[in-house]
Formats: sequence, structure tokens, C-alpha cells
Amino acid sequence: MLRVKHFEIPKPTSFLYFLDLQIGTELIIFFSILNKASGIYGFFVTLINYSSLSMSLWKMFMYFYSLLVLLGFTMMIKYIRIESPFHILICAYFYFIDTFISSLYSAIFTIVWFMNIFKHAIISSGVGKLVSSQKSEIIELWSSNNSEYAHDNSIMFFSIENLFTVFILCFFLCLKIYFCLVVFSYARYLFLRTGNMYKYLHNERIKKLVSLLTYGKYWEKADNTSRKIKCSLDLKVFNARLLDGNF
Repeated sequence: MLRVKHFEIPKPTSFLYFLDLQIGTELIIFFSILNKASGIYGFFVTLINYSSLSMSLWKMFMYFYSLLVLLGFTMMIKYIRIESPFHILICAYFYFIDTFISSLYSAIFTIVWFMNIFKHAIISSGVGKLVSSQKSEIIELWSSNNSEYAHDNSIMFFSIENLFTVFILCFFLCLKIYFCLVVFSYARYLFLRTGNMYKYLHNERIKKLVSLLTYGKYWEKADNTSRKIKCSLDLKVFNARLLDGNF
């Protein structure tokens, strides 16, 4: 029996192979802000016209959640630019939790949607069988042919268009996972570059939180990935100093 003896979490050294991790993380958070901005509309609609809307508690929760995540990501933008290790670490875990909740919501929505489509396909396939025996043979024949046509269309719709929808959902799920890896890789680089980050933290609770969030081999040592990231960012700093005339 084959066993996976060694597995390492991928650590991207760049974003899309041509941008550094800082710019990539900033773009990822910016896209997340745009994605969550739609929650503002739902939030205000819920407050203004709640009496006239038949809105479920789950939708209300998602609107409030989108607004909360929007505020959190907006606050994190400035810490990405100043390269704050602690805040980027919190941002990475915050983005991971948001990705997990969003993916779970998309999975539930997709399952319910496909169940409704499959139910509609079953109902459409039995349309001609409910015709009363007192009807004429012409009407019964027409209903039978119409049911077969509806059945064929429902099966075709289920097998082509919805499979494409599943492909799109899987693609965006893989994209979100890649974004998580990029954000965590940038947070890991800042954590390793700082060295002993605990000496900059004066609150004992924050130290315990950082120790908990950075527990594991993923955060322990600077491997080839971290050295490549460091060389890339050091080169960027050197070029900036060269342009400014500061050596």
C-alpha cells in the first residue's frame, strides 16, 4: 500500500510567475474587496426594506458577513504596503477563513441548485403519463411527444450547461486556493525575515496568538523558497535605492 511519506505545502515565490508576492497579495485583497462590495447593497436593502422582503436568515447572515469582511480587508491594505509581519499573518488567516466560508456557501448553493434541476428533469419526463384516459388519442399522443421533447431538453440542459457551470466553479475554487497559498507565502516570508518577531510584541496574549498561528514546520526554517523570495525583494529594494540615489 502506497503512503505519502512527505508532503509540503506549496510556497509560491511570485504571483502568476512575474509579480512579487507583495504586489500579488495587494491585488488579491483588492479583488476580495470588490467581491465583497456587493454585500453593502444587500446590507442597506435589508435595513431599509426588511418589512417588504421575504429574506431568509442565511442571506441576512451572508450580507452582514460580507460587510464585515469588506471592512477587515480595507483595513489590511495599508499593512500590506508597510510590510507589517503581524498584520499580514492575521490577514492570511482571515483570508483563509473567508475562502473556506465562501467555498462552503458556493458548494451548498450548487448542491441545492442541481437538486432542483434534477427534480425538474424528473417532473418534465413524466408529463404525458398524467393524461386522463378519457382524452382523445390525438391529445394523448401530442402530450406524449411533448413530454419526450421536454425530457430531452431537460437532460441536454443538465448535461451540457450545468457541467460547464461545475467546471467554472471548480476553476474559481482552485484560483482561491492559489490565492491563499500566495498570501500565506508572503506572510511566511515576512515572519522569517523579521527573525525573532516576539521581541517586537509587548502583549503576552498577542505573543501566544502569534505562537499558535505560526506553529508547525511551515513556519520553522528559511528554505530555498524563502531565499528566492528574499533575493527578489532585496533586489527590488536595491533598485529603489539606486533610483533615489541612496547607497
